[in-house]
Amino acid sequence: MPLLKISENKFPEWSEVKKISQLTIESNSASEITKSFSKYALFVISGECSIRVNGDERVFEENDSLFSDKQNITIKSSNHRTELVLIEGIWGDEIGGSAVFNMSKHSTPRNIGDPVDYSRTNDFDNHYHDFDEYWIILKGSGLAVSEGVKYKFTGGDIIATRMGDHHDLSEVHEDIHGIYFETSLKGQKRLGHLWEHTHGKPDLSYMENKK
Repeated sequence: MPLLKISENKFPEWSEVKKISQLTIESNSASEITKSFSKYALFVISGECSIRVNGDERVFEENDSLFSDKQNITIKSSNHRTELVLIEGIWGDEIGGSAVFNMSKHSTPRNIGDPVDYSRTNDFDNHYHDFDEYWIILKGSGLAVSEGVKYKFTGGDIIATRMGDHHDLSEVHEDIHGIYFETSLKGQKRLGHLWEHTHGKPDLSYMENKK
């Protein structure tokens, strides 16, 4: 699990995410975006705006998202300053889930996933996926774990996890505001959190077929 920086836009060779941009549209303003890669996802972090994609326009509010492969994007803010995150890449048509999320310390932390030997401060779980996953941390700080290695993270970091790697967000130090983003379904193409005690070990046979 590489720990990356949003500002650097450097991703591992296996990554289907190729570029992440943080955008700010001042109130009653407009911005034209030309994407660099075949697919994109646009998340509204705060504010309100209308987004026109190749002639089709609709209003987006905080926590809304847009997925497309169209070329031209026009964003017009309302009377509110709008903050957005644009994720670009080369993922396929079958992908996992994605959303803006918040996470805080939990009074009774628990782990329903695979067993771990470390403590936690939130109600999360140790799991793996049939897709690659990215935690884009906009605010807050904490401790993430992947394949037994602990990583301290803070706002501006990206936690990139490859398909099949066990990972966990075990500690929240400051309330977290971010995006989780899941790319192409692989292997058995199962959605959601997977655990060895329920779903068996990760099926990595698709990697052998790619060689």
